[in-house]
Amino acid sequence: ELGFRQAYADHDRKLVRDPLDATAVVLLADLSGEVVGTVRTNVASECDLGRYAELHRLHALRGVARSQVTMTSKLIVDARYRHGRIARQLAHALFRLGVMCGIVVDFIDCEERLLPLYERLGYRRTSERPFEHPELGPRYPLCLWTNPVYLRHVGSPFLKGLP
Repeated sequence: ELGFRQAYADHDRKLVRDPLDATAVVLLADLSGEVVGTVRTNVASECDLGRYAELHRLHALRGVARSQVTMTSKLIVDARYRHGRIARQLAHALFRLGVMCGIVVDFIDCEERLLPLYERLGYRRTSERPFEHPELGPRYPLCLWTNPVYLRHVGSPFLKGLP
């Protein structure tokens, strides 16, 4: 739909499946039996994040175990529901799950037009300049710390999701 050059796209089956899917947690939004949204996350200690580890500079993290780090991707909502609550509900559900599993920091990247959405959630840019994603074009790297002090400081609605 968005015209991205997906290396793992199966156009006949209308499916994109890449190596990170094998170890991912994928949540979906179901509306009357129809999948209208998904989001995927990978725990850094359970997979090879490949080029994403470098693009997000995960090597620079200090004092955080790889088992406490996730990378979220493929937050996708059906075009008919993009201006509703589904993306936010998926993000909140994934945040709560991450906190329950001991996640300390989550990384994500997005195109420029989606920066306000992620920044309202509490994600902050890790670079003011985008990197060039080989399939998706320019992407801004962001991270979100699950620490309540941080969440309060950035005014994240995720603060309500903490136990």
